[in-house]
Amino acid sequence: MFCSIGGSGFNIAVNLANEGRASVALFTHIRARSPISNIVLAQLREEGVSTQYVVRDKQIQRDSGLVAHRADGELVSAVSSMPIEDIDFNTSRLKSAINKASVVVADCNLSGTQLALIAQLCAENRRKLIVAGVSETKCKRIELLSFHSDGTA
Repeated sequence: MFCSIGGSGFNIAVNLANEGRASVALFTHIRARSPISNIVLAQLREEGVSTQYVVRDKQIQRDSGLVAHRADGELVSAVSSMPIEDIDFNTSRLKSAINKASVVVADCNLSGTQLALIAQLCAENRRKLIVAGVSETKCKRIELLSFHSDGTA
């Protein structure tokens, strides 16, 4: 058995911060009273990722998690529980974060509604949006987004 801190959003933010070319902030909601949340926040800060947009959400009743079966280093199957897809983001807070960003990276663990809102706000604020796929099933959420002929949302 192997346990690690991560998740798509965490991993993307940490990897971008480690490049050191730009400041990086993570916009997410985490469980309010959770030792795992404390560990994640501490690790983000240690890696140089701003947590100013991380909300400790009292409505979240479970932590995120992924259980994966690997054989010879290859993923055989996996199941995840991501409460983030059930959260309604505060639009004005999200708009403020996007307005301060030069590029926005979202992942497909977000709901289709969340992704559509992010795409809309990025278009309104003329910000580039990168959507990272996390699984074949969740990548179908990208189909809900509308894109212009130049590939922008």
